[in-house]
Amino acid sequence: MAFNRLPMEINEQIAYNLKNDKDLTNFSAVCRTTRDAVLFPRSGVWRVRFSEVFDVPSGKKFQQTRKEYQERMRYIQRHCQLSQGQQMDEFRCLRVMRDLIVGE
Repeated sequence: MAFNRLPMEINEQIAYNLKNDKDLTNFSAVCRTTRDAVLFPRSGVWRVRFSEVFDVPSGKKFQQTRKEYQERMRYIQRHCQLSQGQQMDEFRCLRVMRDLIVGE
């Protein structure tokens, strides 16, 4: 199917219905139209996905919401482990946990 011939709104609806983050990322790589449907600043795909799992971020821009969602999901799925020698990774893990607890 030629996704680039579909209106942006249809591609956005397809993106909303993809349940797996990897599928969403792959969909955004199909063509420029699908990428814009997922990554365009006015797209609410990542904000909706964020709100399905976490408390809705207030006043955050699209890029911040997408990055924060992806970072949180990455650390939640990996089961953070704190051990010496992984200082940056540990710092990011602790920051994610803090944000989840405090509600940042």
